[in-house]
Amino acid sequence: MNIKKQNLVSGIILILFGVIFIGVIIWYSKSCETKSKNCTEQVTAKVIENIEGTEEEPTSDYEYERTNMRYKTIEVYTPVFEYEYDGKNYRARGRKSKYSAAFAVGDEVELKINPSDPYDFYEMNRNSYSSILKIIMSLSGFFLILGIYMLIKSKKTSV
Repeated sequence: MNIKKQNLVSGIILILFGVIFIGVIIWYSKSCETKSKNCTEQVTAKVIENIEGTEEEPTSDYEYERTNMRYKTIEVYTPVFEYEYDGKNYRARGRKSKYSAAFAVGDEVELKINPSDPYDFYEMNRNSYSSILKIIMSLSGFFLILGIYMLIKSKKTSV
């Protein structure tokens, strides 16, 4: 395959990756938006426990070369929240965190809960949606710009 065709194919593939990432952004934004629309009531919850567990996580190429292990065991912590809503007490598990507990037992955490299902909530103090979206947007922009550059380069390259 000549350089012109390689640049054309590379450009199209990169643009497709950019479009796929944009699709992921739209889907993720919609799911976050739905969660924030449904979870309208704010409550203060108390962390009553951190459930410790383990998970398998893939190792990096560097770690694999040193240890010859494709997976490593990591510690994960799941907070258990206790809160009151509409005169009833609830206990629910939050999002797990890796390596160390996100909250200490006894911490008070602001939750937004769904009034029709008080077990459906999100942790206001740990809202990482915006940072994840920024990363995905950056990747999609990078792929789109690089893909367009490769298309332009394929048009200018002589056979």
